[in-house]
Amino acid sequence: MNYTKLRISAALICIASLLSLLLGSCAGEQQKQITNIRQLDGKSIGVMTGSIFDQYTDQFIHDAKKEYYSTYADMAMAVQQGKISAFLMDEPMARVLCQENEGITYLADYLTEDGYAFAFPKDEDGARLRDQINEFLAKCKADGTLEEIETIWFGADENLKTVADWTELPAQNGTVDFAAKIGSAPFAYVKNNRTVGYDVDIIIRFCQEYGYGLNIHNTEVTSFISGIETGKYDLGAAGFTVTEERAESMYFSDPDYTGGIVAVVAGSGQSQARFQTLQDFAGTEVGAVTGTIHDQILGNIVSGVHYNYYDDFSSQLLALQTGALDAIVTDKPIAQLAVARQPDLAIFPETVAPDSYGLALEKNSPLTDRVSSIIKQYEADGTLEALQKKWFSADESQKVIHIGEYDTPNGTLRYFHDSTLEPMSYVGGNGQSLGYEVELVYLIAKELGMELEITQGAFNALVPMLTSGRVDIASGSISITEERQESIDFAAAHYTGGTVMLVRSEDMGVTVEAENTNFWNEISGSFYKNFIQENRWEMILSGLGVTFVISIFSALFGTALGFGLCLIRRSRSRTAAGITAAFIRLIQGIPVLVLLMVLFYVIFASTTIDGIFVAIIAFSINFAVYVSEMIRTGINAVDAGQWEAAAAIGFGRVKTFTKIIAPQAARYILPVYKGEFISMVKMTSVVGYIAVQDLTKVTDIIRSRTFEAFFPLIVTAIIYFLLAWGLTLLLGIVEKKMDPKRHKKKIKEMVTGLEAKADPQTERTAIQEKEPVISISHLKKVYSNVTPLNDVNAEIYKGEVISIIGPSGTGKSTLLRCLNRLETPTNGQICVLGTEVTSAKAAQLNAVRRRMGMVFQNFNLFAHLTVIENIMLGPTELLGCTRQQAYTQGMQLLGSVGLAEKALNYPDELSGGQKQRVAIARTLGMQPEIVLFDEPTSALDPTMVGEVLSVIRNLAKQGLTMLIVTHEMKFARDVSSRVFYMDEGIIYEEGTPQQVFEKPETDRCRAFVKRLKTFHYEIHASTFDFIGAATEINNFARKQLLGAQQSLKYQQIFEELCVAAILPNLPDGGGWTLFFDAACHEDGSACEAVIRWRGVPFDPLTQGDELSIKLAVARTKESFYGYDGGVNTITIIF
Repeated sequence: MNYTKLRISAALICIASLLSLLLGSCAGEQQKQITNIRQLDGKSIGVMTGSIFDQYTDQFIHDAKKEYYSTYADMAMAVQQGKISAFLMDEPMARVLCQENEGITYLADYLTEDGYAFAFPKDEDGARLRDQINEFLAKCKADGTLEEIETIWFGADENLKTVADWTELPAQNGTVDFAAKIGSAPFAYVKNNRTVGYDVDIIIRFCQEYGYGLNIHNTEVTSFISGIETGKYDLGAAGFTVTEERAESMYFSDPDYTGGIVAVVAGSGQSQARFQTLQDFAGTEVGAVTGTIHDQILGNIVSGVHYNYYDDFSSQLLALQTGALDAIVTDKPIAQLAVARQPDLAIFPETVAPDSYGLALEKNSPLTDRVSSIIKQYEADGTLEALQKKWFSADESQKVIHIGEYDTPNGTLRYFHDSTLEPMSYVGGNGQSLGYEVELVYLIAKELGMELEITQGAFNALVPMLTSGRVDIASGSISITEERQESIDFAAAHYTGGTVMLVRSEDMGVTVEAENTNFWNEISGSFYKNFIQENRWEMILSGLGVTFVISIFSALFGTALGFGLCLIRRSRSRTAAGITAAFIRLIQGIPVLVLLMVLFYVIFASTTIDGIFVAIIAFSINFAVYVSEMIRTGINAVDAGQWEAAAAIGFGRVKTFTKIIAPQAARYILPVYKGEFISMVKMTSVVGYIAVQDLTKVTDIIRSRTFEAFFPLIVTAIIYFLLAWGLTLLLGIVEKKMDPKRHKKKIKEMVTGLEAKADPQTERTAIQEKEPVISISHLKKVYSNVTPLNDVNAEIYKGEVISIIGPSGTGKSTLLRCLNRLETPTNGQICVLGTEVTSAKAAQLNAVRRRMGMVFQNFNLFAHLTVIENIMLGPTELLGCTRQQAYTQGMQLLGSVGLAEKALNYPDELSGGQKQRVAIARTLGMQPEIVLFDEPTSALDPTMVGEVLSVIRNLAKQGLTMLIVTHEMKFARDVSSRVFYMDEGIIYEEGTPQQVFEKPETDRCRAFVKRLKTFHYEIHASTFDFIGAATEINNFARKQLLGAQQSLKYQQIFEELCVAAILPNLPDGGGWTLFFDAACHEDGSACEAVIRWRGVPFDPLTQGDELSIKLAVARTKESFYGYDGGVNTITIIF
């Protein structure tokens, strides 16, 4: 199978699926009705005669065809009838007008942000009355009265909309004439023949408190203005907008309500609004940004709201548009901008609560008073108002910041702001910080003579940035509250707004007709808006670069750290290993986001280290603990025999790991590592919490500007997918490189057919012929529950072949492993080739091991190397041979064991006998003076034993000193110069093969030798395990090294007599036992089989099947049948 094509196909399928989701999300229908102020250019627009809307129409609507009317009701009817396209009016009045007139609605995007106030004649009495009104308004705001009045007149309950009787007010201080601009609901209008409204309610309460009588005069706008200017009326109101031009001819009070001018247009399909009062939000799903107080504000007014918390405003918008939320509680300027860009959204008319925003500073900051003073100065000189007009307008061309150069003798002002709260603070297409609050802080920094250093981030990081001391000042539409003032300082308020509910238009009773639009135009428009406009693609590339840098460096450092943790975890120091294990468990138990924030806001809080470096540190630590466990698991997955085989050759621990263990462990590690690495790449998407603008954060910033959810999110998902896919491919290439099976089977730079040159000389201690090469004195090895070696004493001389026999579990293999210190003796001394092994240092021990090879019963070939590479590794790494020398010698050794043609095969491609012969060749490649064989044939199939023993026989003929642990008695007798019989942890008897096997001196040795030459098997039912029985008979013959004909004869006797002739004649119900016993002479020259069973007399030799009997007794010396005491017996000798 072509895996590359398969991966490409899978990638294309995933991309196609994501694109289909993208297309589905973008497909649909657009609003047909007017949803944007630009759609009114060149249209017929109604204008209230004598109002400021005449000027605003010219300012906001290009080439408008103005038609003048005297009442809003007339203009509403004209819109309904299609005579005009729209008219401008104040939003609070537009809200009421649209509720009472079907077929009209208003655009939620404010054209201006205005304050409505009481107007007074510009004289001494007017000034005195203005000051009293301001005093009263301040009192009402402080005690909540103004909010109560607003709830009444901007709510939906008509029963509450009444005012006190003003006709009988006591007039201790005189009577005031109040001009009400009639037809301005909800500020002033006629209901049940009485003048009522928001401003009327306020002026009645004012007169009650200050002792004035009251006369109310209902006027049109033109007479209203002239009456105030001439002093005919003492004051007037009704949603009257404050302008600089009007302020030249009359006084104004402080604003009693903040609103703006909107365009009223035709709206079809008016339906019942889901939300009519704030109480209708009880039981709904409402979104709030984490860290804001909007949920608390709403909770004080509406109970039973289910809150859902988000990290940024754009994520809330997506949830609202997809139906996951019913509403969003947010700041009014933010909501207004969202509605302007998303026609399917609307602002609920009733304000939740007024609100003031302030710049936040570190607690007890020396800058707080200075910043407050500057803000108050800007409020007085009109700077704040100018900034608000600039940033809250629809003219994007003026939304740039030009501060110019200035001196900075007072250091640096470190400033942090939320990057998604347009128009207050946001990020432009080139990554520059923009917004009302941003420019304000620029100006403050200039006033302070400080250079401004800006950090962009999320709202929920704002307070931690301040409290940790990483920044000096912060902004993000931060509401000033007593609770927040306990941990941070606030400068004087720089904006007074309100908290509002943002909902879907349909939930406000506004439904619109739709028309099919060109789908590709929609796609291209979204693409342009999200990537081309303001060069936002540069932000995407920048964010992708940050994500890539964090991912790659975290992987590199995390891998190195993880390897170090793994080494400490595997160290012999229990304390270090325990501390490391505890650290790993700690980090695994901490969410990576929490770790990231702890590092940034606590550990590195007092430093100026960049957030990207903190992110790399955090993800490196998190990745490291998992990598350490992967490596540890991978190392543990490598057979322990690989360590032992390397140690037996003479490798130190470092070389053993790098050359043998690590390449094999990598095959287990890389698949898991690859998945964890990709998971880590995706987890880096949380770095926005510490003000790092990675790919995800940049996407949030773009969404906060365009208010489009699906397109940027899906494109970002595709980018993440492609990034992960590409990195997976790269790791896949590494994985292939680490897999030896995928390499071409060849040895580079080797020349075949050359004779082996003289081997490099190694420093070896000379051993005299009569000196023992191995001396063992009082050797003891104790485990917790057994003592395999009790008191072993022996001397082995050069050229001797020692076979070690004895029952299992008597310490034979342990003795060999103690000789080369694979096991550390408990007591005693071992001297090998002149070196005291028991006390030797690592270097001395490795030198001894290079001169004393070992062949293991489980082969322990290095699985990642070919046969020839297994043999070459030791000579090239330890003896200083060149690769050519090692190759030539290795091929000669393979030839000597009959495996030259297998040089390029891997161990798992060989049979058991072939593996053992390669293991012998690998040991001989080190040119050892002594070779230890640990049961070299115990793991082999019987058919493989002969070929391995043949190789060992040849080595014995060459005079190599060998110690062989074996159960092959005939082999031991044939090749040994001496035999050690071990029992109870000691060498119980030793001598020549003839002495031990033919004339053992001890009862234990005699019983052992005899027991090895007999076999016993019992059959209790006709359904016995025939295969198992045949295998045991074969093993018996193999252990005695009987010939093939002798082994076959045992099988024939068992099968033809026991199974074919006797079993069919035994009772079906059972209750009987058939015994089969085999024995052979010590030298295998004679064999005997005896079959016994209890029952009626039956001689199968004469009464059985003729063919079976012939096969059973063929080539035997004698056979006879007997019956005695109810027992049938057949004896066959061959």
